[in-house]
Amino acid sequence: MISTLPLLIVILPLILAVTTARAAWLWLSLPLGAGLVYAITQYTAASLAAGGTGWPFGWAFPQGPDSLSLTSFFLNAEARRLVLSMLPAILPALALFGVGHPERARWDLALFWLFAIFALANLYGPTLALGHIGMPRRYAEYDELLERVTGLAQFAGFLALATLVAATLRPIFLVIRRRMA
Repeated sequence: MISTLPLLIVILPLILAVTTARAAWLWLSLPLGAGLVYAITQYTAASLAAGGTGWPFGWAFPQGPDSLSLTSFFLNAEARRLVLSMLPAILPALALFGVGHPERARWDLALFWLFAIFALANLYGPTLALGHIGMPRRYAEYDELLERVTGLAQFAGFLALATLVAATLRPIFLVIRRRMA
């Protein structure tokens, strides 16, 4: 159930990619989608803690006498981490709104999806590897696969940061080039 939460964040950008023509709204959809996932987990956890059913997302949380279990805290922590990692996506949106970038160029879409993919790979690559091989009791006992996955996740995080910088600076450079011409 936990692995479906990162996929929820892709739904809003897909809808905006089809329906709008402004790349700024596409970039804003990432923090908005992550905020929505966080709000859902907070609401569901509060509902379960109060003795409710957690409708409509209670199925993702553990059921039983102790609704405030470790899994609930883990879900909330993962949603918070998702929000904090997608929050910098506001920067390209502000740059696109600030320069009055009217159309959605192919580069805007490419940079957006590269950032989304690399940021999610950075966040969830090691978590998925740990789930696959099992969490060891001691740090020294980590599998060699986890080292490789962590290294790839760090590289994906660097690529996400580079993509974010390129997406933020691209509209600014376009305006400078138009004014010089």
